[in-house]
Amino acid sequence: MNWVLCFGVVFAVVFGSSEGSQIRCKFPGHPKNGYLRGDWINRSEGETLRVECYEGFKLKGPSEAVCKNGEWTTALGKCEVVMCQPPKTGRLSISDPPSCLTGSSPYGTLCRMSCPPGYPDQAGLFCSKDGQWEGRDVVCKDRQPPDLKCPSKDQVITHQSDPGKATAKVSFPTPSYTDNSEAHGGKLSFSATLDGKPVSVKKEHELSITPRRFDYHEVKYIVTDEAGNEAKCYFLYRIQDKEAPKITSCPSNIALTTKKGENMIRVSWKEPTVTDNSGKDVSVFCDRVNYSQFPVGTHLVRYHVSDRSNNKAFCEFHITVKLPCIDHPDFPITSVNPGIVLPDPANACSYPASDLTKYLQKNMQSLLKGYPSTTEKIS
Repeated sequence: MNWVLCFGVVFAVVFGSSEGSQIRCKFPGHPKNGYLRGDWINRSEGETLRVECYEGFKLKGPSEAVCKNGEWTTALGKCEVVMCQPPKTGRLSISDPPSCLTGSSPYGTLCRMSCPPGYPDQAGLFCSKDGQWEGRDVVCKDRQPPDLKCPSKDQVITHQSDPGKATAKVSFPTPSYTDNSEAHGGKLSFSATLDGKPVSVKKEHELSITPRRFDYHEVKYIVTDEAGNEAKCYFLYRIQDKEAPKITSCPSNIALTTKKGENMIRVSWKEPTVTDNSGKDVSVFCDRVNYSQFPVGTHLVRYHVSDRSNNKAFCEFHITVKLPCIDHPDFPITSVNPGIVLPDPANACSYPASDLTKYLQKNMQSLLKGYPSTTEKIS
């Protein structure tokens, strides 16, 4: 009977001792984004468990715990994703997604980098396991020239010279230009040239006459952005001269009588004065030679004047050359018969002095009719 008790006691002691040797700690659970090292199945007294994180994750908190008296000495840490801080990029860099540049990005994030229109570059950044960005940022260099609006290329704008002047006052069109860089604070510079010389477009310019067909004044506009990209445009001005030369002191009509026995006379006159608004020499042609011989009769003298723009002007007058007439003081027919009609002094005589005998034979009866005393005077 005592044996049984002893046996029971011994069994109890043995059993109790057996249970004490099998004390386990509670399973802590598998860590998220990581794994356990150690005998996490038996979790026996004195067993150590370690936490290790997957790539791209880092441990926050204790990395190991020991099982003592059925309890873990500490709670195991947690595996948190590695974060990359916003990358240092250029001022014009654009990311997709935009959050890459506005806050922290988790491991594995791919940021597609690009530039604004006119800045042709693309790249990518990858958030690595150590929290650093791999790859490259874009280099946003402006390669797009400004947009310049002005008269179409090689357009010819025509003006007429101002009255009496060799020039025309011209105001150039106001330039209009934009650039992609302006949306990002970029600045533009503008310049203009007239026939290759710098000018301002804010004031009037006097352009000289361009007499020949292919003579022009060239105006060039240039717009440059901060990256050195340029936009240019050219247009042309033609200043036409529609004003004819001016002739002053055009000679008056000239009437001259030849000497007795001559039927020609040398005639001279003062040359007319010619001026032109162009200030250039003009072409003057006269169809008669000054101080030359003119025969009996009426002659038209005409000056033809033209400038370099082929504007024309004319000056004309008449020269009348006649022989001594019967109405000459040497032949006072008017005193014989006041009613007789004599030729116009500006025209050649109908009966010149050399034909006086012929005239008297034809008209004697009418001349002496009723004037007997006159006949005696004539004889």
